Amino acid sequence: MALTVATNTGALMAQAAASSVNKEMEISMERLSTGKRINAAADDAAGVAIASRLTAEIRGTNQAIRNAMDGQAMLDTAEGAHIEVENILQRMRELAVQGSNGTNDANDRANLQAEMDQLRGEIDRIAQTTSWAGQILLDGALSGKATSHSDQAKFTFQVGSGTTAQDSIVAAIGAVTADALGVGGSTSRPTVSNVTASGGGVTASAMDANGKITIGGTPANSNTISLNVNGTAHTLTVSSSDKYEVSVAGVAAQLADELNALGLSGVSVTADATGVTFNAGAAVGTPVVTLSSSASNASGTTSIDTTNNRITIGGSFGNGNKHSVEVLGVKVEITASNTDQYDDSIEGLMQQMADAINATVDADATLTTGKLNQGLTATYDATNKRIDIAQTAAMSSPQADVTASKITFSTATSNKIAFVDGLTTGDTISMQINGMDFSQKLDTAGYDTTKKEGAASLIAAKINEKSEEYGVTAAANGTAGEVVLTARTGTSLLARNEVTATSTAKLSEGTGANKGLFTVTGTSAINDTFDLVIDGQAVSVKVISDGYAETATGVASQIAQAVKDADIRGLEVTDNKDGTFNLKKTGSLSLSSTAEAQLTVEFLDAAIQTVNSQRASLGAISNRLDSTVNNLTNISSNLQAGRGRIEDADFAAETTALAKAQILQQASTAMLAQANAAKQNVLSLLQG
Repeated sequence: MALTVATNTGALMAQAAASSVNKEMEISMERLSTGKRINAAADDAAGVAIASRLTAEIRGTNQAIRNAMDGQAMLDTAEGAHIEVENILQRMRELAVQGSNGTNDANDRANLQAEMDQLRGEIDRIAQTTSWAGQILLDGALSGKATSHSDQAKFTFQVGSGTTAQDSIVAAIGAVTADALGVGGSTSRPTVSNVTASGGGVTASAMDANGKITIGGTPANSNTISLNVNGTAHTLTVSSSDKYEVSVAGVAAQLADELNALGLSGVSVTADATGVTFNAGAAVGTPVVTLSSSASNASGTTSIDTTNNRITIGGSFGNGNKHSVEVLGVKVEITASNTDQYDDSIEGLMQQMADAINATVDADATLTTGKLNQGLTATYDATNKRIDIAQTAAMSSPQADVTASKITFSTATSNKIAFVDGLTTGDTISMQINGMDFSQKLDTAGYDTTKKEGAASLIAAKINEKSEEYGVTAAANGTAGEVVLTARTGTSLLARNEVTATSTAKLSEGTGANKGLFTVTGTSAINDTFDLVIDGQAVSVKVISDGYAETATGVASQIAQAVKDADIRGLEVTDNKDGTFNLKKTGSLSLSSTAEAQLTVEFLDAAIQTVNSQRASLGAISNRLDSTVNNLTNISSNLQAGRGRIEDADFAAETTALAKAQILQQASTAMLAQANAAKQNVLSLLQG
């Protein structure tokens, strides 16, 4: 019995050993056949999780490499289109330079213009059709043909396996349509014809190539100048009873004011001492915009009707609020107070303002700095709830304090500024006119300022450029070398208004790349007033219950519409419907004259600069993507090596293990055979 038990135990042990060896041999054979150390989670539970995470990162990184290379291909497509657009612009500039030559007749210019127009059309076609996999690249992101370079198509390149901001690169491609490059608007001067003068005194020339009509002769009462502007006939009549001087400079100023007041589309006229000039349009770029401090007005604000010289204070009384106006350059400020003699109401504030203006009038006519001229009165109209400002012909003489050698000023001799010969180019003439500073450097820009009559003509012209602000008109007195100042009457007296109140509403302009982007912030209220001066043209917007919401978005839309309604030449207004709006100048390409062609060269130079800047930006991103691909390739290689160390089989170790298992398998088989033979011996004894 004991022999039988021992023999069974040996057989079982041999059988178990053979089974274990078989399992180890199967594992080794599986690893050698798959090349993987981990073929199931049981092989290495933690290793499976780590290898899976590495696999996700490797596959994501490899796809990011392909994404970056696709992004480069997209940018290369855009770059190719930019190259062709620049080639077109260079050819257009060449045509403009050719058109600037005076040897061209009308037929030559028509032929040049025909090619110019076709090339401009090709710029639009390229911008609207250049695409990558169906995505338009050069026509911005908005629907329809882009009109602004700030309208950008933005593309996000996924160059990482994660989801953070660092895993992507954004490329913005601004629109390059003709309008977006600033060469699609109107720059042609208005059509001016049938220029005639009658009366025997004043004369007027036809408009020259530079857009100027020269006025000459000796103007007299009832003389007339007639002309036709863009199909609209207009006649000026000289009169000594109006606000304009009966002189060449006075007639020029009157003609410019009357033509600008007609509101003709595309008409902008400026005057100088010898005539008027029809302007071809502003240069491409951001308009010159100044914001008065009233842009931060709130409840308790001051609004001004500059046409009728009226001041209306709106909103509600606020103790401590400051209200100020500027009349002929003199600032008048009041502070609302519940302890003064005025009623604590809007009506009380207006009475206080009227009294303050009248108190600023210089009673003894010495016209010291900060004082207003005699003849000016402010009256509070309680019925119509407004302050009326009036200036009569009986006002005192203008004031001018001259600080320069070889120049004298005398109120005793008809308010004359007298010059003498011997002035030097570069001398500066400085004075105060009705309390406001005036300074002008003598130069030779159309005037021989070494002679007294040239200096007088220059100074008179410069004073008249701000005649309304100074409250005077200036006339050069022929060869006498004198400038005569005359007080203006019946004109707009109010230059600007300011209010310091409790509101937070504000209009501000961006800087740098956001130049020309205007943003309304804060909380607005009824009667808030926003004043802008755009290239010299004032635009005032008052918040009222007019359909626009008293929100940043509503107020921005209201201001944008008001600027559009002002019809400022060459100005493009875009309401972004988000509390912001854009102002931009545009111009087209005319070769109708030497002056127009030269203006076209300026527009094209700006357009070429825009294209070059964008090409440089896209090239920089493409170079960046080269580095991105190189780095991602390195990351992917190292990730794969790390994953291999975790899950790949060690062929040397597994081969050794397999050989060992095979030997053990053979040994266990032999032992099992011997154990079985021992059982046969026991059986033989029993059969004995």
